[in-house]
Amino acid sequence: MKQVLHRNKRDVFESWINEFCLDKKAKYIWPQICYHNQTGDVIHLVFEKNRKNQDVIEWPVKLNFKNGKSIPVTNIDFTTNEPSLENGQRWDYETWYETALGGSLQKACNQKPSSFWNWRTQSCPQGNLTCDLDFLFFKKSNNTYYGFEATEIYYVDQSSNRNQDIYEHFERLLKLRKGNMNGFNTLQLKAQLNLLSQLEGGLGLILHQIVKEDSQPIEMNQVRDMSASYTTTSMPQFKLRDDKVVTLKITDETIQNIRSFLDSPYKNNLNKEKSELRFQSLVSVMSKIVE
Repeated sequence: MKQVLHRNKRDVFESWINEFCLDKKAKYIWPQICYHNQTGDVIHLVFEKNRKNQDVIEWPVKLNFKNGKSIPVTNIDFTTNEPSLENGQRWDYETWYETALGGSLQKACNQKPSSFWNWRTQSCPQGNLTCDLDFLFFKKSNNTYYGFEATEIYYVDQSSNRNQDIYEHFERLLKLRKGNMNGFNTLQLKAQLNLLSQLEGGLGLILHQIVKEDSQPIEMNQVRDMSASYTTTSMPQFKLRDDKVVTLKITDETIQNIRSFLDSPYKNNLNKEKSELRFQSLVSVMSKIVE
């Protein structure tokens, strides 16, 4: 994998995963989860194919729900002139929400959407929210789904105790993003966990560092040849640090503990979660899953 920089932080993890799967000749699943805005119950799943991801994602997607469970699914192709369904028919985005989501729209979608998220921002469907899951993969050898949500950590390299630094930054991540426009969303985690639970799979949180190349030189022995590459029209600035990845298994208990910590950080601790945090290689994490 080629080590390059990216203009936008949002591109770093997605591009890394795309390049990793291309190298492995594997495809992953990218679900967009429509969920109830109070309970986190999954209402509908959307699987979008676009020009950026068409070579690395499974599409159309048919999930293997177990014990007779199922969630309604819509596969949408945004590589065509008009957004279309897997059968080639036009996606009727003007009325699709009526049967797929129920409820109403705050406003009509009067322009052809360029993506599913663009459709949501145009129409603002009521009573539900949408999040994506950065990575979902079905490992055939053990018949198991693995899902990961990725978020950035901020590491300062000031302590001699690397694990203590992880603990501090995990707490800081939660505190700083509480109430922020891009805040740490436990309801989103709940919806993602609800999906993986119905698939009888596992959900993990990937905490990764993004560094700005022109402000922090990096020793060659600290960085693996990990970053994904794509062509840009101007000089990019950011890259992913493979050796700064931390994973945390997400369960109902984890979500409840995070909520309690956010509500009362001085009364509640995250000792159980902290005990599971360790720096590791993102390649090592993903290679255990992607076949």
